[in-house]
Amino acid sequence: MRSRTESIQGALSLLAVLGSSALNYAFTLLLGRWLNLPDYAAFAAFTSLFMLTAALPVAFQQAT
Repeated sequence: MRSRTESIQGALSLLAVLGSSALNYAFTLLLGRWLNLPDYAAFAAFTSLFMLTAALPVAFQQAT
């Protein structure tokens, strides 16, 4: 059976992920309102490229 501290750590981790996702959503929504279409497209392309390249080391680590 899990101890109370493990349950609290799990809940804090969940809250951290939810908070991070909410802030990311709000940031992206605000940028969508502030930037014009070409600038937002550049931001979205950079963000997508960053996420894809950030996943490569994790995929390599899992493969090995």
